[in-house]
Amino acid sequence: MVVTRNVKKLQLTFYPEEENEDVQLPHCLVTCCSLEALMLDFNYRGLKLPNIMGFPGLKDIYLAYVDLRDDNLVKGFLESCHSLEYLGLLHYMLCKLDLHSISRPKLKKLNILNVALIDEG
Repeated sequence: MVVTRNVKKLQLTFYPEEENEDVQLPHCLVTCCSLEALMLDFNYRGLKLPNIMGFPGLKDIYLAYVDLRDDNLVKGFLESCHSLEYLGLLHYMLCKLDLHSISRPKLKKLNILNVALIDEG
C-alpha cells in the first residue's frame, strides 16, 4: 500500500516473532521509485534483501539496532543505493569495520554511533 501511494519518506520498526529471525524487506519496497528517505529499526535482527538491485531513488537511510555481520549484505545493500547522500547507523553489530564498503560517490553525510564489533573467529 505504501508503494502505491508514492511515499517519499518511510519509518518502520520490526518486531519478528522469533528471537533470531531476520527481517526480509519486501521486493516492492526495495524497488519503490518514489522512496527517498528510509528509517528502519530492526531490534537487533539481521537484514535480508531480495537478490535484486534496488532503492533507485533513495537518498537518506537510517538503520538502527541492526545485525550487519554479513559483509556481503552490507556491500550489496549500499551498492544498490546509487543516489545515497546520507547514511546513519545506530547501535549495530558488525564483524569488521570496513570503511571501503560504506563509501558511495554521492555520500555527503555519514553518522556511525555505538558499533559493536563481533569476533566470529
